[in-house]
Amino acid sequence: AVTIFEFLNATLAPADAATVSGYSSQNRLPNASVRGLGFTSDSYTATTKKIAIALLNTDQCVVEDVSVGPGWTTTGDSYTSVSVGIQVVGGQLNKISRVGITADRPISIDRAPEGSYINCDHLHLSDLTLKPRSDQANLDIDQNVFVTNLQVDGLNSFNGGRWGVRWTAECPTAMRHTGVTLSNIRVEGMNKGGSGYPTNYPDTGSAIFIQSTTAYVENLRIVNVRGPGSSYDCAGLRANNAQGV
Repeated sequence: AVTIFEFLNATLAPADAATVSGYSSQNRLPNASVRGLGFTSDSYTATTKKIAIALLNTDQCVVEDVSVGPGWTTTGDSYTSVSVGIQVVGGQLNKISRVGITADRPISIDRAPEGSYINCDHLHLSDLTLKPRSDQANLDIDQNVFVTNLQVDGLNSFNGGRWGVRWTAECPTAMRHTGVTLSNIRVEGMNKGGSGYPTNYPDTGSAIFIQSTTAYVENLRIVNVRGPGSSYDCAGLRANNAQGV
């Protein structure tokens, strides 16, 4: 696996963290930025997982005016083996704006490496143009990520893939995600997996898909979302354990 820009506290790399405490507020890396860069790849790296930018427990970091692709893909098909444009793990007050990403999974908000839950707080995403692989999500939020104050706004175009936003909101029972706004998103050209419209979980294609059997999603705002824009009978919104939507 190759990560081009990896921002983390060098005194405690994720691979060295015995517990989730390695991602505590005392260990955040502040004020790193990536602006005005393009990332491309070629056929020689088709078997290599690639991450263009990884924000690992960062504070007030900015990624803007960045382009990823073409060629940002791999032959892997598991969640952890596909190539990613921008990866976010924990942290707070980070901002990603004016990015165009063509990758297996364009933006991935992931759990801590050791699998314990981790806070992702005050993450602001805006003006995104994303194009994932046909079986992946444009914006993916993995389980064991405790989400508070996630804002998606501006003008956002999600093109293709199986999900516009896929959020596996599983967390310890006491967790209640809150303060999430998904706005101004156009989802089109989706590719539903399998055959027949699903009647229960797991979902095979939705503009927005939120699944949890443990934690609750509270005060979720969905504003001006258009999709899924395909002829494959993908769903618009599918949510489980969401309150006050």
